[in-house]
Amino acid sequence: MWLNILQGTIEQGLVFSLLAMGVYLTFRILDFSDLTVEGSFPLGASVAAVLIINGMNP
Repeated sequence: MWLNILQGTIEQGLVFSLLAMGVYLTFRILDFSDLTVEGSFPLGASVAAVLIINGMNP
């Protein structure tokens, strides 16, 4: 039980670390404020929510 929770937590942390690295690269190293990284996750979530509400199978 605890190992499954720990494994899921580590997997989710690794996915979000990729998001954090993308934000770091665009703001600090490239010195260009590209907000695609921050906008793509909420956009995908909102599109998925609308599709699920309209009856599409997730």
